[in-house]
Amino acid sequence: MINLRLFLLSLHASTYFRHTSLWHNIGMSSILTDETYGVLMGELAHTDKVNPMWMHGNNLNSYVAWFVGTVVGTALGGLLPNPEIFGLDFALVGMFIGIFASQFQIMQRRIPVRNLLIILAVVAVSFFLLLTVVSQSLAVLFATLLGCTMGVVLDGQ
Repeated sequence: MINLRLFLLSLHASTYFRHTSLWHNIGMSSILTDETYGVLMGELAHTDKVNPMWMHGNNLNSYVAWFVGTVVGTALGGLLPNPEIFGLDFALVGMFIGIFASQFQIMQRRIPVRNLLIILAVVAVSFFLLLTVVSQSLAVLFATLLGCTMGVVLDGQ
């Protein structure tokens, strides 16, 4: 269920490549990650159009970096007697904050502030209400879907 977010990320990313072939879009979306989506949103904060080959390179570089980072991290991680002292458990949270900041920056340019605040309020309120009846993971998923739905509704006005 949690990986359904990749469907939403791919769906949104594909809107920037409408004039690209279906095969390019399938290729880009098949290996899209949270990080490459965040990099795409950061790039779109500075430019209105991204070349499909740039996105393919973004995705492929991410996977190469992931592989190299995994190998190096595994090799060096075994040498550290107490890795918790470095506070690396915060790195994943920091990465998602960075992704959100990039996306928020581009949303500020393209969405009226009133609509943006409504969407954020729907996500926050629905998340906390859902926490009372479902697990945290499902609350995140459903709050995200409700926020996306609200965004679509407001975009259609």
